[in-house]
Amino acid sequence: MITGNRIKITRVNMGVSTEDVCKGILSRSHLSNIEKGRYYPEVILWVVVLIQSVVIFLLCKVVADFLNRYRIEIHKNIGTESNSTVDESSHGG
Repeated sequence: MITGNRIKITRVNMGVSTEDVCKGILSRSHLSNIEKGRYYPEVILWVVVLIQSVVIFLLCKVVADFLNRYRIEIHKNIGTESNSTVDESSHGG
């Protein structure tokens, strides 16, 4: 079982503020209650993990889409350069 005190120790050791931990997920007072042992964090932590996993997945998808588009542009440019080289050599001979 994860204890609230362990969460606080980890957060403090990492130099992360309560505001950064809570941003868009839960209130600072709720985190404070977890860290003081007034609430059990397991359910909340699973929600946080789920939300962060979705955010990471979406970020990876955006990066993959960007890289895929960039790769297509590189191939188009390489193909254009290859064709112009071929055309120049066929006209010269």
